[in-house]
Amino acid sequence: MKKFYSFALVLWLLVPLTNILLAQKPMGIKVTKPTVCYAHTADNPCYIAPPEEYLKWAGSTRTKTSNIEVTYNAGFTAEAIAAFDYALGIWESLIDSPVPIRIDAYWSSLSPNVLGGAIYTNAYANFPGAQKLNVFYPVALAEKITGRNLNGNNPDIFVQFNNNANWNFNPTNPSLPQGQFDLVSVVLHEIGHGLGFAGSFSISGSNGQVGLQGTGIPIIYDVPIENFAAENLIRIYSSPSVDLRSQITSENLFFNSATSSRPKLFAPSTFSGGSSISHLDEVTFNNTPSALMTPQIAPQERIHDPGIAWNMLKDMGWEMVRINHIKLSDTENIDGPYSVTASFQADNGIATNTVKLNYTLDGTTFTSITMNPTGLPNEFTASIPGTGVARQYGYYISVNDNAGREFVNPGKIVRKLQPELQNIFIFETGPDNKPPAISHSPKPFLLASETELELEARITDNIGIASAIVEYSINDVTQPNQTLILQAPQADSIYRRTLLFGSLNNGDVIKYRIVATDNSSNSNVRTAPATGFFTLNVVGLEPTQDSYTNNFNSPSNDFFGNGFSIVQPAGFNDQAIHSDHPYAEGNGQPNNELNLVYQLKIPIRVKAKEATIVFDEIVLVEPGQTGTVFGDEQFWDYVVVEGSKDGGITWTPVADGYDSRANSAWLTRYNSAITGNNSTAVGDPALFRTRTLDLQNKFDTNDEVVIRFRLFSDPFAAGWGWTIDNLKIQIDDTPPLVLHDHIDYLKDTEDELVIITKASDASGIKSLKIEYKVNNGTVSDIDFNVNPPASQYQFTLSGLAALSAGNVLEYRIVATDSVDNEGFFPPSGNFIKVPVINFGTPAATYANNFNSPSNDFVGNFFSIAQPNLFVDGAIHSEHFYPNGVGLDKTSSYSYMLTRPITISAANPLIRFDEIVVVEGHGVGVAFGSANFRDYVIVEGSKNGGNTWSRFLDGYDIVGGLSSWISAFSTGSNPNAGMFRNRTINMTANGNFQPGDQVIIRFRLFANETINGWGWAIDNLFIQDPITSVEQLNTGINIYPNPVTQQLLNIELENNTIGEIRIDLTTVQGQQLQTVSLNPSTEKTKHQLDLSGLPAGMYIITLNGRSGERVTKKIIKTQ
Repeated sequence: MKKFYSFALVLWLLVPLTNILLAQKPMGIKVTKPTVCYAHTADNPCYIAPPEEYLKWAGSTRTKTSNIEVTYNAGFTAEAIAAFDYALGIWESLIDSPVPIRIDAYWSSLSPNVLGGAIYTNAYANFPGAQKLNVFYPVALAEKITGRNLNGNNPDIFVQFNNNANWNFNPTNPSLPQGQFDLVSVVLHEIGHGLGFAGSFSISGSNGQVGLQGTGIPIIYDVPIENFAAENLIRIYSSPSVDLRSQITSENLFFNSATSSRPKLFAPSTFSGGSSISHLDEVTFNNTPSALMTPQIAPQERIHDPGIAWNMLKDMGWEMVRINHIKLSDTENIDGPYSVTASFQADNGIATNTVKLNYTLDGTTFTSITMNPTGLPNEFTASIPGTGVARQYGYYISVNDNAGREFVNPGKIVRKLQPELQNIFIFETGPDNKPPAISHSPKPFLLASETELELEARITDNIGIASAIVEYSINDVTQPNQTLILQAPQADSIYRRTLLFGSLNNGDVIKYRIVATDNSSNSNVRTAPATGFFTLNVVGLEPTQDSYTNNFNSPSNDFFGNGFSIVQPAGFNDQAIHSDHPYAEGNGQPNNELNLVYQLKIPIRVKAKEATIVFDEIVLVEPGQTGTVFGDEQFWDYVVVEGSKDGGITWTPVADGYDSRANSAWLTRYNSAITGNNSTAVGDPALFRTRTLDLQNKFDTNDEVVIRFRLFSDPFAAGWGWTIDNLKIQIDDTPPLVLHDHIDYLKDTEDELVIITKASDASGIKSLKIEYKVNNGTVSDIDFNVNPPASQYQFTLSGLAALSAGNVLEYRIVATDSVDNEGFFPPSGNFIKVPVINFGTPAATYANNFNSPSNDFVGNFFSIAQPNLFVDGAIHSEHFYPNGVGLDKTSSYSYMLTRPITISAANPLIRFDEIVVVEGHGVGVAFGSANFRDYVIVEGSKNGGNTWSRFLDGYDIVGGLSSWISAFSTGSNPNAGMFRNRTINMTANGNFQPGDQVIIRFRLFANETINGWGWAIDNLFIQDPITSVEQLNTGINIYPNPVTQQLLNIELENNTIGEIRIDLTTVQGQQLQTVSLNPSTEKTKHQLDLSGLPAGMYIITLNGRSGERVTKKIIKTQ
């Protein structure tokens, strides 16, 4: 047989083919980068009337040839909708499309200089009727060309308008007040972009590039763009390249197509993303009938006609000829002739003398034959003569419309750095030895509750199919063959048949194969599978259980499904449920949707309490559009846990589905590696997060519910997928919650300790006790008489007067639930320490740098410690501090100085360094409000700790150092370089007076939700010579800061307080330099040489002789 070979670009890769048509694989992509329309600042009174087509349509002399449907989201007023509808009418009068165009419209807050934005939501390539191959078309245009809905019920165009713009909504008044923008004009403009008036040329660094969203594949708008010298950018300039960047910013680009008269495009020397190339040139077209699609719209401009932009859109395909033709099949007839027939549907008529059949015997030289009418409307035919030998023939059909545009079937392949290449249909003549091709995806299983199996297969053959049957058996008992039915003869190759079973049982086995025979003289046969049979196990449900748990580290047959398995991928520590990595896109599946399902065979009987599903998971699936929620059209891919009460016939989400946006770490990982539209990022164990679902949200007590995990995949984008581990369904491993307002000390005059506690658990409290010990002796316990439904209990430890100061009582509370889970107070399971104290004689001052052991303070959840990243000791709360576990689910964690202080009239100051990393309050929330959340506070008591008053309002992270806020946001640990000084006047708010004898405490308040690292307190000075600090602070001048050279200047005015030590440290506390300055009545100057240090942040600390300390941050830039 004589063959010729053609070459075609597919995704811009050179691929040899024997059938060039098959090279053009259909493609689709979601589009997310909108164009924008900017507001001009100066008024420009201008009115361009609607086109003649609209006037005829409005006057009822012309039938509407398209339908645009709009979803108006929140914010649109009735007058805004009326203006929008007026603009729709103009586009509907121009467009001819059999498929409705769906628009999703938003009334949003945009940048002040932006009036609106728009983009087509999807783009498609290599679909039937496309004139340019390996080129994307906006979805609405692709649907017009194919005559088919490609996008389901999803929107085709996304538009948004600035709700802060000064709009005029009157569509018919030809003049506007000064400063007002015509909404009709901007709506027309944005819909124009959505219809296809938007390109993909962009700038990345020093290079220019073309290709929709990094694919390298252009959009149809890009194809005719050329420079002043008529050099087509795609054919002449490499992408990416510096030369292409120069062209994109040359201010001299044009759109060259059949009827658009080479209009100049907006290509400014400074590239503007979303604006450059995708608009007409502002200078050329402003104040002309074609001004609508310029990059800016000014106040008082009313432009109600697309002008030349409509011709450009028509040349892209909005005015076209659809050539309907069924490709010739191969034939064993070598003599010919071979009749080629086509019908034509034209928006603007066809020139019948241009209807040509163009055929080739060698793939290079073509012979053109005029096609003649068949007698049927718009149908033409011609024949290719035979040669009498077995060989290949190639052909295409061409025609011109009445505007002079050429249309071909198949289309032309657009190639980078090469001319366009005409694609061709190919058929072969001669003896046929090729069996049919069968494409079929078998189901992974069949439920015992199912009574039928619907089979679908794509069966093709170069000659044609004579027969297609299903041979099958049930439990190895052969059943009668079933004939597969071709669904749309001469339109597709989809065959279907439903096998009816009656009843099936768990463990039954269905075996089947598909047998196809072609129309050749040899009756070539193909089977699927090639050998043997597809095996379909019938799966039934196991007996119902009250609970289920699985860590998947042992073999298990408890699940069945498709697209999931229990495996241990590289990088994971053990086995878990994993979807396919990556999971498949929905392209090519029924309705372009794919559902991967993993179902638990064991139904669960829903409990009245603790009806939870708990599991660890990683979700790296395509995120929906920002702001969308489960159920929205643009929610894209998602995962969901579902339940069924009828054995799997109908399903209900246990909770709303979710995607990678459900956790910031997932979203960051998903977006960290994007190729085309897909994420190539890979999951790892660090991404596991725990999810808890409640079956009681959707089901009732005693319902028997089947559980399944489902991953939904739509077309054009996918990611790594979903993994599920440590599954627990109605497993009660949650310990009881024990609440208590703990006691920090006992006065040596007190005889009893009253302990009040609350204990609760979903399964009920079985036992509750107090365990205690004295001076670390033997542990004793006291049991409460648990009496449901009571939850609060009280016990009094008496006879404590025998304890003297220095003795320590310790206690904890232990609760056990009905399944023997234990809960404690404190939650750590440690003991609360209650020292017996005597406040002693009041002092005038107190100072402590906490670098030596001290018994001056009492309290739990605080200690004097030196955590990692700190250079010496300080008071530290627990890191991280517990959420509130007091009786009202809040807690006060206190550290109290046991030495009373007599407040001085002359120097009533408390000074200390601190780090505060606790949950912050909202804007405008005052201290004392329930919404103030966590805080720290310094308080005093004048009556031996019976009642407390504040020295100042409580405070939190708000207003603190940026490093504190960063540590809270990231959950990281602070370091020694983050201390900040605080000075408190004990008499400032009037709660205390000079002469008062006060006990001082530091208290951290926590509610039950979000916690933080906590509080650190160092270098505490109470009524010490703290005024020297103020003197030291006000007399310091450190410059320059930032340090731009290598020398840091330190000046001190009138240093009369004594020797001062200057320390230079890293922010982590590492000592770098130390110098001492002697006292002087003159200005003291000193320079630190920083030349040996790298750029970064450093700490300068000035230490006075009496403990005064001032800390400054400096930045070194080089």
